[in-house]
Amino acid sequence: TGQTPQDFIRKKRVENASRLLYHSDQSIKQISDECGFNDRYYFTRVFSREMGVSPARYRKNLLLNRI
Repeated sequence: TGQTPQDFIRKKRVENASRLLYHSDQSIKQISDECGFNDRYYFTRVFSREMGVSPARYRKNLLLNRI
């Protein structure tokens, strides 16, 4: 796959988090915990790097697009 196992796992965790941000009302802290991130702030940094936007902005954009 051209990536380390750690990178692969991190990417899968972010993909799972993006689904939860869309389909659940859980807080970002709850989602970060559920996806295996021990620290909400680390989760936000990783998510932002992978997705190009913070989890809060990602969720807000999704909500705006639903209307």
